[in-house]
Parts: sequence; C-alpha cells; structure tokens
Amino acid sequence: SESHRLPSMVLELLKGLCCRRRQSRSCLPGAPAALIAAWGNEASQEEAERWQKLLADGYFEILEGRLERLEEGYRAAKDIKKGDALLFDSAFCSSKIDESVSKRLLRECERKKHLPSFAEKAEPAYNGDPFGNVSSLGSVMSLPAGRYTDVSAKGDKSLESILADNARECSREPNFVALFVEVAHFTHSCCPNAFVDSSRSQAVVRALKDISAGEVVAVSYIPVSLPLTARRSRLGKGLHCTCRRCKEEELN
Repeated sequence: SESHRLPSMVLELLKGLCCRRRQSRSCLPGAPAALIAAWGNEASQEEAERWQKLLADGYFEILEGRLERLEEGYRAAKDIKKGDALLFDSAFCSSKIDESVSKRLLRECERKKHLPSFAEKAEPAYNGDPFGNVSSLGSVMSLPAGRYTDVSAKGDKSLESILADNARECSREPNFVALFVEVAHFTHSCCPNAFVDSSRSQAVVRALKDISAGEVVAVSYIPVSLPLTARRSRLGKGLHCTCRRCKEEELN
C-alpha cells in the first residue's frame, strides 16, 4: 500500500540529501589543512559553518608560503617540488556551460555586490588569517580583460569582459566554468610549470615540475595538446604567448 511505501521514499530522499551535503563539503587534494579538519567528522558545526561562509565569500590561501604575488602573476617564494600544492581558491561564481552561461555568471556577480564582504574598498590579505583572505569586487574588477572583447582606449572594463576572459572550464567538472579570482592572476604559458585542478567550487594550483625560488609560476589557459594556430585562436587576439614552445613552433 501507499502507507508502506512512504518510509522507503523518505529514506531515499534523506539519503540523497546526505549525499549532496557530503559532496558540497568535499575538498580537493591539497586544500588547506584547516578546511579539511573543519569538514571532518569531529569538527564542530560552528567551525564547519564558518568555513562554509568563507568559501562562499571567495576565500583563498597561498599554501605553505610557496608563492609570492607580483604585480602581474606569481613567482616561487621558495624551492618547490613537483606535485606541491601552491594555492587554494574558492569560486567567486560558477555556471553550467550552456547558452545562458554568460548571463548566469553575471547575475551571480551582481547579486554579490550587495554583500559587505564584497565591498569595493575591501583588500585581500596574505597573512594566513582566514577572515582576511577574501576576494572583493575590487579584486575582481582588477583582473585583465580584452582578449575576446573590446576594451576602450581608456582601459574601461565591464564585468562581462572580465568574466569572458577569466572564467575557465573546471578540470573535474568540464561541463562547468568558474571564476577563481586569485587563480586568474597566474600568467599564461603554453609550456606551464603548474596546473589548475578545479571543481565548480574550489581550485588548487599544483606544480607540474620542480620550480626554483624566484622563478615565475605559470599555468596554461587552454589545452596544451593543441597545435600553435589553435592555441593562438583559443587565447584570443589580446594575448600573444611568447614562451619557448611557441617560439620553437614558429620556426618549424
């Protein structure tokens, strides 16, 4: 009878809710130890909720002091080993890839304009304090634009152009794109020494090879398997890569 089926239906619903909760609280390999601990079985509800809010606000962290932020990009602050996790970042916004992706990303950013943590005057901190390392709208608007969209000679940038240039496909969820503000500051190379491991909500930048202290850390904005002409087309007219690989392929 219907009354006998109801308990099993409720159990299935609860099971689904629990599965979604575990998925939303999963961490990428290399995520901050404090975050992993906060989402562990022994963590308090208060600590878990604190981290949930931080991630929603755009939390990031340079891991183990391995990176130094430059005016454009990052460099290694110390010798780095292949496989080391360098930076953790949470998504400012994300969307499924479909015909409405641009509108959805823009709508999510516009909604966050009204949150205190995204005030234009807010400045991100690099001191390891979780309440300081939050991306602001000011940091979003400082991202480069013009690779795919026209930017005026005055340097005016719209949120649409910034999203078009900096929201990238998620490696673990290729049907989604996300904007990771701090990850977007890494420079591009077609022969990168680091890569971005990302879901729709989190990203970890990891070293592809040993990197010496003082060396620029670069990632690829596009699939490195593409030939030269395809890579340049994907990068857009506003970015011309001059890495060793591109120069060698130009000569051949």
